[in-house]
Amino acid sequence: MSDLISVPLRPTMLPLVVLHAYADVESGTHWNCVFDPRHPASHEPTNAILAYCVIWHRIVAQSLSDGHHQIAVVDFPDGTPEMIAGLDEDAQREDVGYIGLCDHTSIDSITTHLNGG
Repeated sequence: MSDLISVPLRPTMLPLVVLHAYADVESGTHWNCVFDPRHPASHEPTNAILAYCVIWHRIVAQSLSDGHHQIAVVDFPDGTPEMIAGLDEDAQREDVGYIGLCDHTSIDSITTHLNGG
């Protein structure tokens, strides 16, 4: 995927495919919790910052756009969380791993919602 990004990535940055952004998310947004939406009780602390986004034909954007497919370049200055490091870098759509990023104060309500509550 990094061949789609013409801006250099620092070693702490990872490009992540965003299938449908839940809202417009500005670069500089911080998250401190990573979770698996298929198993929301499985989560871990992290330090993640949205550095920038890449959209159609390698265009760098300063925000994720609500509802669109795009690439989010996320900086993990304290290191890549195990949950993300364990994902297959070249996964096919059928076997892709999923992660979510949020504020730790939201994880309980996200877990309840994803479990049908």
